[in-house]
Amino acid sequence: MAESALTRHPIRGGIWGIPTGLGLGLLAVNSQKFALSISTFVIFGLLGVAVGALWASFGPAKKPKGAPPEDVAAQPQPLNNPVAYQATADPAPLAPPPQSPAPGSLAPPPARPLTDSDPGASSPPI
Repeated sequence: MAESALTRHPIRGGIWGIPTGLGLGLLAVNSQKFALSISTFVIFGLLGVAVGALWASFGPAKKPKGAPPEDVAAQPQPLNNPVAYQATADPAPLAPPPQSPAPGSLAPPPARPLTDSDPGASSPPI
């Protein structure tokens, strides 16, 4: 069985570092530790990208989810069965139901009679 390789994602860490850095910059400006300026958010954004990429590259890794992949040679190969792929003849078309109008006609379906159990039977005509 093949060992599952641990993969790192520094690009993903850098992308997640952008909102983290901007959020920390906003927190620093709101707590009046830094002045409100564009350079504050640029510096915190770049620091967030750097810290996120470094953490994704060298930080502790999680265990891979799921079972490790099986060896390709051990997997069953598909069968080349020509019988399974033979084209079959189209089945005979079904006859229309006895009460339905013929295809293409504009005749409405037959009306059913009203009975006492119908809610519209007791209402007066409009």
